[in-house]
Amino acid sequence: MVQINFTGKEILTKIVYYGPALCGKTTNLQVLHKMTDPDRKTKLFSINTDQDRTLFFDLLPLSLGRIYGYRIKLQIYTVPGQVHYASTRRAVLAGADGVVFIADSERGKMEDNMQSFQDLATNLPYNGLDMETIPLVVQYNKRDLSDVYSYVEMEKALNSVKAPSFEAVAINGKGVLDTFVAIAKRMINNVVARYRLDRGNKGKVDFGDRLARALEEFRQRDSEDTNPVDLSRLQLKFGHPTGSKVPDLGDPQDEKIAQHGAMTNADLIERAVAANMELANLYVKLDETKRERDERIKQLEAVNRIGETVTSMLDIDRLLNTLCKILGDHAGDCICIALVEGKPPELKPRTAYRLKTDPIFLVRSEKGKSLAHLLAHQRKISIVNAETNPEWFDLVRQKFSTIEGVISIPLMSHRRLLGLVNVITTESKRGFEEHDLAFYSATSKFMASAIENARLYGMVSGLNRSLERRVSEINVLNSKLEENIQDRTQELQFANRALQRANEELKLLDKTKDQFMSLLTQELRNPMGAICNQLKDLAKAEWPSEQKSSLVDVYRNAETVNLTVSKVIRLFNLEQGKTQLSRRPVKVADLMTSALKADRASIKAKGIRILTRLDDNQTIEADASLLQEAFRHLTQNAVRYSPDSSALKIWMDTRPGKVLLYIRDQGPGIPEERRGQVFNKYQIVQGEAYMEEGLGLGLPIAKTIIERHGGAIDLLEPPPGTKDQSGLLVRITLPLAP
Repeated sequence: MVQINFTGKEILTKIVYYGPALCGKTTNLQVLHKMTDPDRKTKLFSINTDQDRTLFFDLLPLSLGRIYGYRIKLQIYTVPGQVHYASTRRAVLAGADGVVFIADSERGKMEDNMQSFQDLATNLPYNGLDMETIPLVVQYNKRDLSDVYSYVEMEKALNSVKAPSFEAVAINGKGVLDTFVAIAKRMINNVVARYRLDRGNKGKVDFGDRLARALEEFRQRDSEDTNPVDLSRLQLKFGHPTGSKVPDLGDPQDEKIAQHGAMTNADLIERAVAANMELANLYVKLDETKRERDERIKQLEAVNRIGETVTSMLDIDRLLNTLCKILGDHAGDCICIALVEGKPPELKPRTAYRLKTDPIFLVRSEKGKSLAHLLAHQRKISIVNAETNPEWFDLVRQKFSTIEGVISIPLMSHRRLLGLVNVITTESKRGFEEHDLAFYSATSKFMASAIENARLYGMVSGLNRSLERRVSEINVLNSKLEENIQDRTQELQFANRALQRANEELKLLDKTKDQFMSLLTQELRNPMGAICNQLKDLAKAEWPSEQKSSLVDVYRNAETVNLTVSKVIRLFNLEQGKTQLSRRPVKVADLMTSALKADRASIKAKGIRILTRLDDNQTIEADASLLQEAFRHLTQNAVRYSPDSSALKIWMDTRPGKVLLYIRDQGPGIPEERRGQVFNKYQIVQGEAYMEEGLGLGLPIAKTIIERHGGAIDLLEPPPGTKDQSGLLVRITLPLAP
């Protein structure tokens, strides 16, 4: 009965060759063994009598590859044909998944054939099997004899169930493979259908046909070999238990033994057969384990050899060629290596062994991407063949019909893709198994490390060469630079001395300028005061209207000049620190209110609306008269340039440790690139709408007073989102009183 190991992905099946004595059952197994395993990797186990006849059974273990990821292992048994070995036949037939009935075609053997076939029909129900449902194939052997029954006669006498039948000459291999393929095909398809191994796969797959194609190459090999198979070294022989006839289940002697409660000879034979079958199975498993161990040792030696070889190579091209040759010679495969290169990084073929280029890059998926890029995207070792990945394998076969399988090995370094190795085989019998995955998984780490080392070495070598050139250039430049430094140092010394002299002259000029401004303003202030008083008195006298108007204009101009001179003196004294601050706690709101009241005549004349939001609780330490003067200069400036009937907004805000005062007018504003100039007393901006008259000393005086109080003044754009974007926003920042 079929045994399925879901953990190990293994299916164990059993086929029994049944028939009369000396019909060719063992010969069939021997020829199959030679055809399917010419290298003798598996062993044929036989237990024979001293007359070289099958006493218990013959066992031939075979592996039929994979179905949906499951490895199919097949055990082929033969039964002894002698009539008195009925209990042995029953024991060997237990758990069979398929039966091949071998009939002897020689004249005079028909009665033996029919008796053996009837024996099969009797023993199947004994083991819970049914002639109608179990996969059955009939072979008519010894068709090379001179006197044989016809095919029609054999069919009529033996094949009432209409099972597939074949003519054969087992001794030279004719019909042996056809018979085996037929029973294996029926048995495998029956197992797949019974256990639904094809569920989840698109369409039905006839694995019998696949098996037939896989074994087709054996048909041309040694098919006419008449030399007997020498299995003497591989046979597990047991001596005949007795020299007399072995009793059967129906032996009267057994009944006497059974009456006394002792084990009958038939029971002993069945147990002996079962024990020997189990022993043979254990030997098969040990043999498989040994082969797997030898294969693993071979792989480890190859991995070690690869590691020793590639880790010492630092030239990337030589490394890739060596890797291709080592991997290709390991199992006779074609090897292609691609690397991630360029900017932006892209997977590109670099080298190939036994091929001109990597064919997997020429296979396109439905989305247009190459199959190589899809395999690299998996970031794990992938097998592409008919069993593991039929969809991608169909794409490969449509483009390249000779490819039988591909192992794709991504080369990873710290989760980063370095490249892709494609192992391609064109041999149908070259199946990729777990040991291949283990081998290439181990070697991929060596290859990735070696490739990255070679790349880093190439980068370092390139950097070293570049560095050597740079060092040579730097040495030349350094010598020139030293010469230039000497020349420039001497020039700088001359320039420094000249600069020192110029600086001293500037300090002298600045001091002279300040003295001149102080003398000039003092000299102008007293005469201008006297002139203004005289003009004021004259304007009060009786004069004709035209003369009186002229006197009034002269008086006003004189007052303007006098006011300008006073501002200059005021600014000079503030900058020189000659004006001492008399600090006391004052409220900012009171100072701003007083400044507005002082200019109420101008405000009323222009019809300007004053909108205020002042906090009466904000107190600062300040000189009230000076700070009020600064506020008045700012409000006068805002009123002067505001259109008639416009609004002037004044509000306060607070921040930790400081108070902010804002003045917003709707005048022409000042361009951003000119705002810094209005605070410079030596740079009067002329010809602008925002500088209509005077020297414009109000803003420099206000700025100096505010800075003397530890504050700051800024000219800003109106806040975004307001309806009217014209005008100027003045922000005054002052420290709050402790």
